[in-house]
Amino acid sequence: MTQFQFDDMYNYIIILRHAKSSWKNKDCPDIDRILSKKGLLQCLIMDKWIQYHNIYPDIIFNSPSKRTFLTKHYLLNLNNIPTIIEEKLYNLSEEDFIPKKEDLHKLLRKIISKFEQDKNKVMIIGHNPLLESLVETLIKKKKLKERIKPSDIIILKQPKENNLIDNKGWIIDRRLYWNKDRI
Repeated sequence: MTQFQFDDMYNYIIILRHAKSSWKNKDCPDIDRILSKKGLLQCLIMDKWIQYHNIYPDIIFNSPSKRTFLTKHYLLNLNNIPTIIEEKLYNLSEEDFIPKKEDLHKLLRKIISKFEQDKNKVMIIGHNPLLESLVETLIKKKKLKERIKPSDIIILKQPKENNLIDNKGWIIDRRLYWNKDRI
């Protein structure tokens, strides 16, 4: 696998679905679910990817759920990056709930507002179906070819000169699958 290279001429949104969660405790509220053993293994692999591909965002938007916190916590290479806890990354992701376009656009505007001249990489750690809806909205597709599975990373890019708010010109630059793209 070739090492990923970020280009200063582009803005990037790095989508990371949380690692596999545990369903052992059926009485546990969804927001409080922890990672499974497989999820911990995924974090070890993802941490190596992040280091190998130099995937260091300028800022991270993190869902308030325990499994997204733990995913970020076990990705040691991300622990010193400023993080914003974004409630909507959880609230708009409830089971079988497809977010409304206007809610997606509000969330995207908030995320995109963090881009600056010298800061061009934003990471989102969250849940499906919201992450898939965000990607589909940004790349103007009705449906992704493949679902975003736990621990998958999608890197979107757009030329800096494009209007970020209009969501024009975003493309998938790289997709990393936790179970295929081992280093």
